This record gives sequence, C-alpha cells and structure tokens, in this order.
Amino acid sequence: MNMEDSSFEAQEVDLRAYWQTLKKRRYTIIACLAAVVAVVGLMTYTQKPVYQASAKVLSKGSRNNQADLLTSTIPALGAFADQRDVQTQVEIIKSWPIMQEAAEKSGMGESIPAAMPVKVDGGKDNNIITITASSTNPRTAQLLANNVANVYVDHNLAEARSSAHKGRVFLEGQQGKVTEALEHAAKALRNYQMESGVVSLDAATAKQVETLATLESSIITSKTEKAANDARSRQFREQLAQTDANIVGASQIVVNPAVQKLQETVTDLTVERAGLLKDYAVTSTKVRAIDAQIDLAAAREKSLVRNILASKSISSNPVYQQLLGGLADAEGQALASAARVSGLEQSVKEQRAVLHSLPEEQYMLAQLQRDVSVKEKTYLALQDRYQQLRIAEESTLANAQVLEPALLPGVPVSPKVKLNMILAVLVGLMLGIGAAALQEALDDALWTGEDVERDLGLPLLGLVHNIADPNERSLLRAGPMSGVSEAFRLIRSNIKFMAVDKEIRTLMVTSATKGEGKSTTACNLAIALAQDGKKVTLVDTDLRRPSVHKQFGIPNTAGLTNAIVSAAPLAEVEHDVDIENLRVITAGPIPPNPAELLDTARFAHIVEELQTTNDMVVFDAPPVLGVADSSVLGGRMDGVVMVVSAGGVERGAARRTVQMLQQARAHLLGVVLNKMNEQDGGYYYNYYYYQYHNDDGAVKKRRKRHDSGGKTGAGRN
Repeated sequence: MNMEDSSFEAQEVDLRAYWQTLKKRRYTIIACLAAVVAVVGLMTYTQKPVYQASAKVLSKGSRNNQADLLTSTIPALGAFADQRDVQTQVEIIKSWPIMQEAAEKSGMGESIPAAMPVKVDGGKDNNIITITASSTNPRTAQLLANNVANVYVDHNLAEARSSAHKGRVFLEGQQGKVTEALEHAAKALRNYQMESGVVSLDAATAKQVETLATLESSIITSKTEKAANDARSRQFREQLAQTDANIVGASQIVVNPAVQKLQETVTDLTVERAGLLKDYAVTSTKVRAIDAQIDLAAAREKSLVRNILASKSISSNPVYQQLLGGLADAEGQALASAARVSGLEQSVKEQRAVLHSLPEEQYMLAQLQRDVSVKEKTYLALQDRYQQLRIAEESTLANAQVLEPALLPGVPVSPKVKLNMILAVLVGLMLGIGAAALQEALDDALWTGEDVERDLGLPLLGLVHNIADPNERSLLRAGPMSGVSEAFRLIRSNIKFMAVDKEIRTLMVTSATKGEGKSTTACNLAIALAQDGKKVTLVDTDLRRPSVHKQFGIPNTAGLTNAIVSAAPLAEVEHDVDIENLRVITAGPIPPNPAELLDTARFAHIVEELQTTNDMVVFDAPPVLGVADSSVLGGRMDGVVMVVSAGGVERGAARRTVQMLQQARAHLLGVVLNKMNEQDGGYYYNYYYYQYHNDDGAVKKRRKRHDSGGKTGAGRN
C-alpha cells in the first residue's frame, strides 16, 4: 500500500470514528436539540406578531421660485425654506415635533420620539424617503406610517408658506393705518386750498415736490422692511436660543468692518440715486444702473452676514441650520434697509432745504401736496405687494409629496417561524454536537475496540454484544448460529493465532473489576474450545465469589478447594456437563485464604495434572484489582485473556490491571470487549448472521451486521 492509500484510509477511519461518537452520544444530541427547539418554539409562538407598513415620500429638493417672487416684492418678508439633501430631510422627519404630532394623530398619546417604532431611510441614488412603522396591530402600523408622511409634508408646506403668510398678515395691519393717513392728508390739502386760495404749484416746484414725495415714500417702505426684518430676526434668535445657546449676537455683525463698508456703499449709492431722480425718471438707464449696484451691494452684505453666522455655528442640527439661514437672510435684509434709509434721509434733507426757499403759501401747499403724494405712493405700494404676497402664499407648493401611501400589512414580519425553527435546529445540533464532544472528552471509560488497542496496547480478541436475556448469554442455551456463538468462535480463532510461537495449554480469564462478565466469558470460551474438538476442563478459581456452578447448574459441594486442601482426586471433583469434550471443576467451599491456596505446590501439581489429561484448561480467575489471586495465577498460565465491559471500567483501572498482570509476568494474549452496544461497535464487525430459537426450535430473529474495517484484533497483530 502506498502513502496515498494509507492517508486515505486514515482519513476514512477518522470520519467513521466521528460518526461512531455521534451515534454513541445521540441521546445527548437529541436532548440538546429538543431543548433548544422547545425553547425557541415556545418563545416564537408566544411572541406577539409584529406588522410593518411603509410609506414613500418624494423629496423635491430646494426651490427658489418663491424666493425670487418674494424678493421682487418685499425682500424683508421674503423667506423660503433652505432645503437640504435627502439625509437632512430624514433627520427632519425624525425630529421631535413631527414624531410627536404623528403619534398624537395615531392615538398613541405623548410618545417619546426615541421610542417611536418608526424607521426612516433615505434613498442613496434617489430622493425617495421610506418611512416604515411597526406595531402588533396592522392598522396601527399603517396609520402611523401614513401620519408621519402626511405630517412631514404638511410641515414642509407650512414652512414654505410661513414667510409669505407672515408678510401678508403684517401688511394687512399696515393697510388701515396708511389709508387713514392718506385721507387725513387729502383733507388737510383741500382745506388749505380753500382757505388760502392757492390751488397749484408751478412746474418746477411740482417736480421737486414729486421727487421729495418719492424719496419719503421710499424711506417709509425701507423702514417698514427694516422693522419686519428686525421682527423676523428676533423670532429666529429666540428659536435659535432654544436650539443652541452659542448663537452670534447682532453687535458682532454690525461692528464687522466689511459689513460697515458695504453699508456705506449702499448709502452713497442711494444718495447718488436720489440726485439722479431730479433730472431722470425712475425707469431711465442711469437710475436702473444705480439700482443694480445697490442690489449687488445688498446681496454681498447678505452673503457676508451668512458667512459670519455660519463661521460661529457649532451645531449640525438640520433644524438649527434652517433657522440660521433664515436669521442670516433677515439680518442681511435689515442691514440693507438701514443703509437705504440712511441714504434716502440725506436726499430728503437736501430736497426739504430747497422747498424752504419758496414763499410761505407756496411752501405750505408744497408740503401738503407732498404728504398726499407720499401717502398715495405708500398705499399703492402696500396694495401691490399685499396682492403679490397673497398669490405667493397660495401658489407655494411643498417641496415634498407622498409618493406611495402605506398599505395594510397582511403578513407579520416577526416572529419568523420558519427561520427561527431552522436556526433552532442548527443551534440545537451545534450545541448537541459540542456537548457530545465534551462528554466524549470527559468520558474515561473504554467503549470501543479502538479505545482498547489505543489505551491498553493490547490486541482485541473479539466483541460480545450486550444481551439482555440471561438465557441467551450462555452457549449452553444459544443456538450454533447465534451471535454469541459466532462471537466466541471468532475469539477462539484469534487465540489460536496468538499461539503461533507457543502452544497455549492453560488459559486464564480475568477482568479489572467485578461485573464485567469474565465468568460468562470463561464458560462460553471453554464451550467454544470444546466444540472445536479439543478436550477442555473449565476450573473455577474465583474462590471468593464463585459462579461457574451457577452457569452450568451443578452443585458446588466439592471442588477445587477440596482438591487443594484435602488432596481429593480430580476425578471426584470434576463434573461432566451436556457439552462433549468439556468437564467442569467448581470452586468448592470458600476458603479464608484464597490467594495462599492458589500459591501452593498442590495447586501447581493440579495444574500440571490437568495439562496431561486435557488439550486446554480454562481458569475463571477473580478480578485483578483489590485481590492478589489473579496476579498469583497469571504467572503460571500460558496465556491470559482480559475481559473489559464496554463503558463499565475506567481507563485508569484497566491500565492498572494490565500493569499488575505484566508485573506478575503474565502472558497477556488480548482483550475481549464484553457487553458491547450495537451502536458502539466501531469498525470491527464482519458480515455475519445470527439467529436464536425458542423452545420449539422456531426461528425468532435473524439479523445482519456489517464490519466496515473488515479486520479483527488478531489480524492487526
């Protein structure tokens, strides 16, 4: 056999060894498997089913149409949501206000947002946000998922319309005041014209009055814008103070040199624009150029304020970032309005100085007409912007919409019965195999022929099954085709193989401890030898607990002790049995000193005499451990057979027995593994059939056994 074949055979033997271990420990594996499956099954079937419902929301991203519309009407009141990316929207959906409102609408009361059974996931390659709600009630899961989606969309719409709504409400409050002021100014003009008789102004004076009215109207509008932006700024700061205490103060922005320089630029440009209005219309190219420069400076100022605020920010909360963006817009617009007011006031001061040079009556009429013109322009501007804000508020759409509402779930997502049971089986098997491996490692008993050869260093002479029925253990009652007969014929053959160099005439059968079946083995081995045509005498040398006479059903009144002590002839103590070529010498009366009797010259003479009249003498000796009888006998025998009960003796005790026999110079032939369970047979079974008969001779059972290894213990040595 080459090395590859040897390696393959070793691997095959190892795999079979593992399989035999699993078979031997199958009850441990089954117990662990049953326990795990029972626990998991109990937990699975007692757990309340959990249902999941998912709603999908489309986040449309930032929208600037509203911002353009509002800044074209009233920049101070123009506010729009600074929409973030999808992940920012996910965080907004998870925020406390939205979750709290959705919980209340779903009938969950004041739930803690962190404990809400809602999961929000944003798409990686798209703007679709999935909102998944879980509940033991399928309708609750559906309702909660839809409510979270709807509340978020409503919140998004309200946020988008909030600035236009606030501006419209503010202008509604200003309209009454402006109308009352216009009526009062018109009435004062009519009264003065009637009293003074002065009806109109010359063309130059009328133009100056118109220019002054336009400037003062612009001042009022700019102051209104500044007041609105200051109010917005205060509101944003209050909300930011609740979100993050480290918010930048307004003074930090005002004293910034770059901001001051841009304010001065806006003021100078505003004064220059007022001067151009003396000679050019508002729609002229020069005035529009100045307006463009003013808008550019204001935009730079707003951007600078935003950067200043952002540089001081230490929070990444998306709500905080939205508030910060609104604050930057309000601060920038307020500063720009203040700069325009400063420039317009200088121009108004110059125009008023011109009017003071007019005659008294002309001056008073100019003042009254200026007041009426200012009020009319202011009223018309408010009306125009009010209508535009109404349109902006109504036309503003949310930046998100429910793409797919949650449906009523029909199948629970947990517990997953099939998956749990599959995992339970796998875990149970793994745990059982692990417990079996641990049990095998801690087991100190000899179970198989491999254990015998490996731990005792002795060849295996044969295996004998564990037979429950006492009548079937003995060859006296077992049929010639029974498993017991076949086993002892195999043992008999292996003993012959062991006697190639030296003929064995005396054979001792012993064991490590009591109860391993050495007396039954000695009787059956003697019968098997006799059936082979040899003249055999079986001698019961267990003078402490004799049992051979019980096996054959013969009296024990006279036996070996009589032959030793009283020198009785062997013919008087020998018994014929129903087995041809076999005679039995029982132990006789139990002596007080068995070891001393077996160590006498008389016993040695008896052994020599038995050898002359028999082909084989079989001695049933007592167990080795605890008494010295077997050690005394072993040195006088041609061969010793050791009986080991499978699983019935510890390895240490068996090794100690071998050591004691070897010290007594006994010739150990090998081991008979007795009481072997069928599932622990190892690799030593040949193909064989056995059958046993009832009292009428009818066949009761026929069974087949297979030897995977195809080798006996003798064949290995």
